[in-house]
Amino acid sequence: MDAGNRSQWHELRAAISYIAGDRPGDHLVTRWARALAHLHRTRRIEPGRATDIDQRRAEVVTLINQWVSTHLAPATRAANVGPAADALAAAYIDAEVLLLAQNETPEETLHAAWSQVGYLATQWADLVTAVVDGQPCPPPGQC
Repeated sequence: MDAGNRSQWHELRAAISYIAGDRPGDHLVTRWARALAHLHRTRRIEPGRATDIDQRRAEVVTLINQWVSTHLAPATRAANVGPAADALAAAYIDAEVLLLAQNETPEETLHAAWSQVGYLATQWADLVTAVVDGQPCPPPGQC
């Protein structure tokens, strides 16, 4: 997520899909996004552990925000990065689950779930641009 190695949507998607985020050279934000996705998947499989899992998710979100605040120019938007990664991971896992049950899922529901992922992916890209480059998020105040 620095100027030379930004954690854009494609990197985040790869982490959420378990394609990236487990190698020593992977960006920390990418690794934490993978951890968030794992926690969301685990929460679906083991709902009885929801409280512990949600606490760990909050810790990972804090780690992301601290990394952004420490390694990039501290900005008010830095606190939005962890929650944005968590929301994107949650939406992606929700859509993934619906896709796995697509014979039982109405097409409109599946479309809405993936549209939400696309919306959050766009917000993520805008947020990274705002945090890394200091560019305002379009539209103003929506980042």
